[in-house]
Amino acid sequence: MNEIVLKQLRDLLASTQVASLGSLRDGAPQVTMVQYAAEPDLAHFYLHLSGLAHHTQNIAADPRVSLMVMERSDHPDPQTWARVSILAQAAPLPAGDPDYQRVKALYLSVFPRAGRSFMLADFDLFRLTPSGGRFVAGFGQIYNLSAKHFGPAD
Repeated sequence: MNEIVLKQLRDLLASTQVASLGSLRDGAPQVTMVQYAAEPDLAHFYLHLSGLAHHTQNIAADPRVSLMVMERSDHPDPQTWARVSILAQAAPLPAGDPDYQRVKALYLSVFPRAGRSFMLADFDLFRLTPSGGRFVAGFGQIYNLSAKHFGPAD
């Protein structure tokens, strides 16, 4: 993947804050909608989830997840829309973690209205660490991703 394509991927993930989250429930895939905030270098993605939600319960049972982000486009052919499916491991980020306040501030910078949910006892931050995935930059422009495509540039 060249630098131009990598920039397209980073721009897509920076310009979109809503994703489909795939998790496993009783051995079967379940997909839900979530909001996410990403580290600028894409090393981690953060979700603020309620313990009452199925996806949160699913993560507790099996931390393997997939995050799918799609371009917002008015183009009539969805096959031309850029999209990425990211394989990741999800883990709770406890309030006592040294990164918690920084991550909370990052999340609230993207979703200022989420401040109310941080006051609720059943919501927790989760850190998704990407291990790979697949990026479709447009029709016929398909790239496999590995962990090296996320995080600081070499």
